[in-house]
Amino acid sequence: MKPIILSFLSIAVAACLLFSCSKKYEDRLEQQNRSSGILRVGRKGETNIAGAKIDETVTLYAKIGEPDATVKIYVGGVEATVLTHGSANTTVRSESGSQQITVLMDTFNITIPAAAKIGPGILYFTLNDVPKPALAFEVYRPDILIPGQSFVEPFLFTVMDSTLIDNNYQYTMPRRLKDGLRGEAVVNRVLGLTYDEVSQTFYFMDQQPDDLTYRIRKLYNGVVTTIAGGGDNYMATTGSQLKLVEKKDLQAGPDGKIYFTSIFYTDADPATGFQSSYALIQRLNPATGAIEIVLGGGRSIVKYPSRSMDDYRGVEDGPVDSAMIYYPQSLTFDKEGSLYFMDGAIDHAEAGTLLRKFSHGRLETLLGKGQKDVYDFEDIDGVTYSVPFYTGIEEHTDGFNEEVRLTGTKGMVLAGNGKFYLLCEGGGWQMNVVEVNLDTREAATIIGLPTGQYSSITTGTFKEVALNYATTFDLDFDGNILFGQNILYKMNLKQETIAKVAGGYTGGGSLSDRELMQTKQKGENAFMGTIDTIVFDQFGNLYAGYSSIIPSGDVKMSKITIEE
Repeated sequence: MKPIILSFLSIAVAACLLFSCSKKYEDRLEQQNRSSGILRVGRKGETNIAGAKIDETVTLYAKIGEPDATVKIYVGGVEATVLTHGSANTTVRSESGSQQITVLMDTFNITIPAAAKIGPGILYFTLNDVPKPALAFEVYRPDILIPGQSFVEPFLFTVMDSTLIDNNYQYTMPRRLKDGLRGEAVVNRVLGLTYDEVSQTFYFMDQQPDDLTYRIRKLYNGVVTTIAGGGDNYMATTGSQLKLVEKKDLQAGPDGKIYFTSIFYTDADPATGFQSSYALIQRLNPATGAIEIVLGGGRSIVKYPSRSMDDYRGVEDGPVDSAMIYYPQSLTFDKEGSLYFMDGAIDHAEAGTLLRKFSHGRLETLLGKGQKDVYDFEDIDGVTYSVPFYTGIEEHTDGFNEEVRLTGTKGMVLAGNGKFYLLCEGGGWQMNVVEVNLDTREAATIIGLPTGQYSSITTGTFKEVALNYATTFDLDFDGNILFGQNILYKMNLKQETIAKVAGGYTGGGSLSDRELMQTKQKGENAFMGTIDTIVFDQFGNLYAGYSSIIPSGDVKMSKITIEE
């Protein structure tokens, strides 16, 4: 029986030690909260932030410890006005990371004062005028807004299905897309939004929720209609038979047709047993539904017996029947109707390294460089084959012609000044913008910072700003550039400045998220989804297509107007 007694004793001691350690940690945490005061700072959608802009509303989580004391909060050397004071349970992980403890904290909603000192500083509170130790906190200068007042209003929406569970609504997307009037049609995502001024029609890609394949749809006169996708043929000649499994780009062409990219792997051929890999640029005639291949698929890599598949992807210039493309994206047309796009030999999304041009039936690479290696080997049939392999070069280098290295291109536009602008990331650089002058074959980085450098400035001159992550990079009606994610910015190429257009909702007001997105909002504090694409109509109005929104948001596309 002694071993059993010892076992029980061991368990009891271990439990006691565990309780003691947990209790000691709680005591230390309680003491820490009493002494350091502020545990963390958050804002809508973010639980822990290290800084905020002037006039932005943030939430402080703190352990006051003296409920009757007078609390004053200071940020950037200035007292902040407390908008609301409440409480909330906050989960804190133990020092070892093995435990989570729920602590009741005081919460204070404050607005960063206009008189706060801009730059790195401290945030702290006083109890009965006795200062408590400070938390490092940076105050950012307010955004520079575009001239005039911008407004954001719903333009296309699908009401999500909602179910009340435990006094909380759960929102789900209907499982199948549906055509119909605006407000009745089921739309999941508005991707690759493009606008044809002649027909005054919007075109976009959408994703079927149940099988994740894509459709090409149009919005005309308030009616959503699916015009391609949902079929079983990747290389179909009619829209209804087309199968699309990956969205990369969609662009209205000068010929009235809709150009799009498609990258796919076919099922194994019943006769040979080989799959085939394709990268195509196709175009759709929206009037007839006819589809044709513009580039790609005409030539394959050498077919040797031990190959894993039939590969029709590569990086080769030349006439249309022998040219090869690998990962085309960012389709752009010039006034003469020539097609420009980014390409690259890195087999993942947003990896453009080459600027290429297709004109008069011929493809050429204008800037950038990839790696092509050719290997000679004798296969199992005794024949020697020369097989090319394409890889990307992860470098970022300004210069002329052969000196230029591009990497991680996520977007490209041809601006009103006749120059190309590329949104890039990688090769030792954070997100940046490269200006390309094709007359001189010169590329120069005009915005952005090398990896390791930092700036909190998002609006101002090109030289001082740092680019946050951007999901859209598009042209404005005046030839300048629009970019952003949940906040839309405008790049003025002549003045070399960046200003905020709309977005960046920081909270406030009595409306729910769903109600807010369904109203006309002031642009500087508008609640927007993740912007996939921005287009403009002939009147200069902007339209934002969303790749994702919060579950209750419903709005898939917003209209942005600017009043002088």
